[in-house]
Amino acid sequence: MDDETTSQHQSRINNVLLYIQNNINKPLTLERLAKMSYLSPYHFHRLFKSVVGENLNSHIKRVRLEKAVIQLQYTDNSITTVAYSCGYQSCAAFSKAFKQRYNMSPLNFQRKYLDNKNKLAADEIHGPRQRTPTSQYFHTVNQPPSQQRIIFAKKNVNKITL
Repeated sequence: MDDETTSQHQSRINNVLLYIQNNINKPLTLERLAKMSYLSPYHFHRLFKSVVGENLNSHIKRVRLEKAVIQLQYTDNSITTVAYSCGYQSCAAFSKAFKQRYNMSPLNFQRKYLDNKNKLAADEIHGPRQRTPTSQYFHTVNQPPSQQRIIFAKKNVNKITL
């Protein structure tokens, strides 16, 4: 293919990507998107995968789930409202797709995020909990700075002494 054809194909796919992003809550079919790009469904599908790096259905599913994650984190919408606003026809289909991608249900994700949000809010009110910057995986040994070492710990341990 020459550069002009490649540029034209990329432009068509970019228009489709923008359409998908702006209309993620609507039914998005291969036929409709191929028609938008003035290509046959077969050629569009091949071209889409070569330009984007994933097939059309996987891309649409990923974009829908990413939008859902944002809504679950930053709104108080119910799971059903989030599912429908992201283009899912049923709450069950949304929950199944979400669990396959993120290994937890949308409700558990929302609760987990809410718990973390509440902990951050408590830190703002009561001050941060005392911990070293690397307290999750690394812990410094209480020795003079010239002799300090970092020790890897698999479990969260407050202090390691030698």
